Amino acid sequence: MSKQTERYIVADNVTEDVKKFRVGFSMFDKLCRNSGNPVNAVLLVPTKQNIDDESSLAVFLRRYNSREIIEDLREGRDVILPCGVGFSLETTDSFNDSGDPLIVLAVCASSGMLTKIDESQNIQAVIVVSEDTGNVEEWARQWSPSAVSDY
Repeated sequence: MSKQTERYIVADNVTEDVKKFRVGFSMFDKLCRNSGNPVNAVLLVPTKQNIDDESSLAVFLRRYNSREIIEDLREGRDVILPCGVGFSLETTDSFNDSGDPLIVLAVCASSGMLTKIDESQNIQAVIVVSEDTGNVEEWARQWSPSAVSDY
C-alpha cells in the first residue's frame, strides 16, 4: 500500500458491533463521496460466513440497506451506498489488486486481511473495523491510522 493511502480505524471507545459497523460504513460512504476520481468500493471480510444470516454484520447490513442486501452481495451484485457509489463484497481469498483505485472497508479484520491490504498498490483509503483489537494492534502501530468514532 502506498504511503499516500488514507488509513482509518474505528476507535476503541466504540464497543457495540452495530455502532462499529455504523461508524465504518459512515466513513466508507464519506470517503467514496469525496473521492476526486472514480473508485471501486469494497467491503472486505475474512469469509462469506461473516455475512451469514445470524451474524451481527448481516443484521446491520439489512438495517442499513434492505432485506435483499445479503443475497445481492453473496451473488456478486453491487450494493449502492447513500452517496450513490456501488460496493462489492470480497473475502480475504478473493481480494486482489485490480489495478483500479479502491476504497476498502475491512470488517472483522484479521492480520492476514491487513497484510493483503498492505500489499495492494491501488488502495486510496482503508477503514478497519475489528472485533478483536489484538488482530490489528501491529498494523495500527505501523501505520498510525486516524481513529474515527462519529457517524
